[in-house]
This record gives sequence, structure tokens and C-alpha cells, in this order.
Amino acid sequence: MTGQEAQNNFNSSIHSSEENEEEGLIVIQMNNPKAWYDRAGSLYQLGRYEEALESYEKAIALDENYADAWNNRGMTLKCLGRHEEAVTSYEKAIALQADYYQGWNNLGNALVELGRYEEAVASYQRAIAISPEYCQGWHNQGEALAALERYEEAVACYDRVLVLKPTWRETKRLRRTAMAKLQERPPSPKPATPEPVEIPVAQKQEEIVPKSVPSQPVVPLDHPKLAACDRMVKRYPDDPEAWVDRGSALAELGCYEEAVTSYDRALSLDPDNWQGWKDRGVALKQLGRSQEALTSYERALELQPPAPTITPEPAEASVEVSSPDRVPPSPVEAPLPEIVPNPTPVRRSSSPVGRVIRWMRRWTVRLWRRLIG
Repeated sequence: MTGQEAQNNFNSSIHSSEENEEEGLIVIQMNNPKAWYDRAGSLYQLGRYEEALESYEKAIALDENYADAWNNRGMTLKCLGRHEEAVTSYEKAIALQADYYQGWNNLGNALVELGRYEEAVASYQRAIAISPEYCQGWHNQGEALAALERYEEAVACYDRVLVLKPTWRETKRLRRTAMAKLQERPPSPKPATPEPVEIPVAQKQEEIVPKSVPSQPVVPLDHPKLAACDRMVKRYPDDPEAWVDRGSALAELGCYEEAVTSYDRALSLDPDNWQGWKDRGVALKQLGRSQEALTSYERALELQPPAPTITPEPAEASVEVSSPDRVPPSPVEAPLPEIVPNPTPVRRSSSPVGRVIRWMRRWTVRLWRRLIG
């Protein structure tokens, strides 16, 4: 018996919460956890679980409060048959985010693999209490109840699933099996499965990867940012940064195929443009082309510029001429240099209007410099 996994979308958006805006361009540092999280998603989809696990652990090392990374690490461990470790990983995810109903569901699946059915039922109940229309939680709870021979409760769970998802054939099959078990023996009174208490919670994506690649939207020719990018690449067709910017504008609009074409043009002009490789990987991931996305991520990691390090200059030692009649003073330990904390960066407005204004100002400055240069 295997429960249905509740899986997160590795790239629900082209941007992440860790993005910084610099003169209107979106800059994603490859040494942040989101980059390793995305890379792990591609490896997971390709069935390369050991490598995916390493990338998830790299993301967690950079941000130990990354609940999605803990959840997906648990899913990867489950695929490797390491169920005890998967339980620990899921428990960490729900400790960080108590309303993480997918994490509660996945914890129940790991407990089922260990034969801990009563605990699994409790975990599934927590999942559907948070999200009452969460079909996977109802289905998996029905399986766990059937394993405990609590068939009436299992049938009630399957009925709830079929109200929400009438086409789920596996649920129909399991319901028939549970009904057959009930007919083999006199029905015994069992407590009804309590209705879950509705707890408002922001809905999450449940798919680790899209089941199918969505149809590409029509490119809006009248979009101001895209129109400005088109003018720049027409005026400066050999500028790789202009093509990267055009790809980013297309990706923001969900036009990932056209975005990949722009990134490819940029990389043909500058093969070492690590930002182009990174953004290309994100767009390919949205298209479901995981192998190509992984190649782009790997290339971006190779080309990532090293983080700047500041080495304090040694203090100049003062030289004092001593006279023969003077006793040299006792040495005094020099005070340690004061550590000045780095200033907290000021986040710029992330509104669409503000981003467009900063982007246009940046390109106006660049155009002016070229004209006077």
C-alpha cells in the first residue's frame, strides 16, 4: 500500500523571495538556497535521488528554516527507502510551518511504510483538518484505516474523495475492496470519522512537477517592458545583456519558449554569461525540460562570480627611536580592530510600476552613454 505524495512545485514562479532588484534587473545569487532547491527539483524528476538529496541538503545548509526543502528532502529519502530519516525530515518541515498540510500527508505516508498506521491516520487527519478538500489526504487516510481493518471509516473517506474527484479510479477500486471486506463479516459499530475543522490557510501547489506543460500564452506586443526590450535588441543586436533582459521580460509574462530563444541568443554572444544560464534553466524547468534545465543550472554554478571578500589592511606599526638613557616602555597589546556590521540593504519597491520605471531609467542611462561615447 502506498500513499499518494503531496509534492511541491519546484518552480512555481520565475522569481523567488530571495531575489534582489538592481537597476530594474532581477538578480538571483547562485549561492542562495533557492538555486540549489531548483537544481534538486530537476534531479528528482530525472530519478537521480542521491544527487537531489545532496542539493536539498545544500539548500538547507544555507537556510535551515526552508520548510519546502525539508519536505522535499523527506520525499527524496522515501524514494531511497530511508523512511526513518524521511519521518524526521517531514517533522522538521511541519515544525517550521504548522499549517503545511502536504507535509502532514507525507509524514503519514512515511509512517505507513514503517507500519505505524495509527500514527499515520492521525497525521492524515491533521492534513485534512487544515485543508478539508484535500483529496490525497482523504484517500490516504482511507488506505491506512483499511490496513487497520476499520473498513466503514475507510469507505467514508473514499466517499468523500469521490464527491470531490468522481473520476479517481483507484479510489473507486479501493472502495469496492473495502465494501467486500465489510460483507464478509457482520458490521461492527465504529465511530464515524469526525468532520475536519476548517482552518483558513493559503493554498499551496501540490505538484512537484507539472503533469503537463501548459500551453504557451500569446506574446503581448503592447507590453511596455517587452516593447522597450524589443527596441533595444533591434538597436543593439550584439548586446548579450539586452537579450537576457528580453528573456526575463518574456518569462515574467509566462512566454517561456520565447524566453529560452532570447537566452540562447544572449549565450551565443557571451557563453560565459552566468545570469543567462541561470534564467535559461528556470525557463526550461517551467517547460518541463528538466535535463536541459539541469545542464543550465550546472553551467551557471560553474560561472558564478565569487562573493567579494574584504581583507582588513594591517595597521602600520609606529617606530620609536629609543635613547640609551631611557628605559623602553612595557609593550602594550594593540586593541583588536572593531568589526563594523554590514549595512542592511534597503529593499526597493517590488511593485510592477516601480520595476518598469527603474528598468527604463537604467536603459536611458545606457543609451545616453553610448550616444555621447
